[in-house]
Amino acid sequence: MYALLRLIMKTYRKYHFHVWKTLVVNFKLLPFKQAIHLPIVIYGKTQLIISNSSVKILCSPRFGIVKFDKNHEYFYPTPAPSLLFMINGTMVLEGDVQFSSGCTLRINDGILQLGENVCFSGGCKILCNNRIFIRAYSQFAFDCVCCDTNFHYILQKDGLVKDCVGIIEVGNRNWIGNSTTLMRGTQLPDNTIVASRSFVNKSFLGYHADGILIAGSPGKVVRLGDQRVFSAQKEMEIRAFFKKSKMTEMWLAESDFFFSSGGRI
Repeated sequence: MYALLRLIMKTYRKYHFHVWKTLVVNFKLLPFKQAIHLPIVIYGKTQLIISNSSVKILCSPRFGIVKFDKNHEYFYPTPAPSLLFMINGTMVLEGDVQFSSGCTLRINDGILQLGENVCFSGGCKILCNNRIFIRAYSQFAFDCVCCDTNFHYILQKDGLVKDCVGIIEVGNRNWIGNSTTLMRGTQLPDNTIVASRSFVNKSFLGYHADGILIAGSPGKVVRLGDQRVFSAQKEMEIRAFFKKSKMTEMWLAESDFFFSSGGRI
C-alpha cells in the first residue's frame, strides 16, 4: 500500500490532478484490480455525487482513460466547476474520453456508453436516465446538451401518457456544434455534422450517405456528403494553404482524402 501511495504522489506531481477525488471515484466505481491503475482522473473543482453505480472498462485499464475537468475552456471568464452525478447508473468505456471544464455528467438509472476518443468541450451536459450510446471519435463543442429524458410526463387529450425516457445514439466521427441539444429519440449515423444551436430529437439513420449536415430547430438535413476533418495534420495543411492563397475561397481535396470504411480523415 505504501508503494501504491508513493506511485500516486509521483503521478500527481507530474499531472496535477485531484488525488482524493480520483481515489474515491476509482475505488467506488471499479473493481480493485482496475481501480489501482486510476483509469478515471479528476481535475479541478469537480463535485462528486455517487451511489450504487459502476464503470465498465472494455479496453486495457491504465492511468487517465477518462479525464474529468482536465482542460479550462476559454469561452468562460473563470473555470466553471464540473459535476459527476451517478445514482444507480452505469458508464461503459471503450477507450479514452475527455470532459472539459464545467461539464455535467448525470447518470440516474441509466447506461451511458462512450466509444474511444470521445470529447466533450466546456459546459456540456450529458443527462442519462435510460440509454445513451456515443461512438468513437465523436466530438461535442461547448455548451451542448445530450438528454434522453423529458423528466416529466404529459397527459395527452386522448388520455394517453407516453414514456418520458428514450434512447440516444450518436455514430462514429460525429461533430456536434456548440449549444446544440440532442434529446431522446436522436439517432445519428456515422460522419454527421450538426450545426450550432440545433435541436435534434429524431432518427436520421435512413440517410445512406458518406456524411450529412443537420441544422435548425427542429433539425433537418440540409446537405449530403459533408464530413468533419478530424485529422490535425490535414487541418494544418488546409490552414497553411489558405494563409498562402488569401484570394482563394475553396481548397480541392484529393480523392483519397475522404473517409472510407477503412479509415478516417
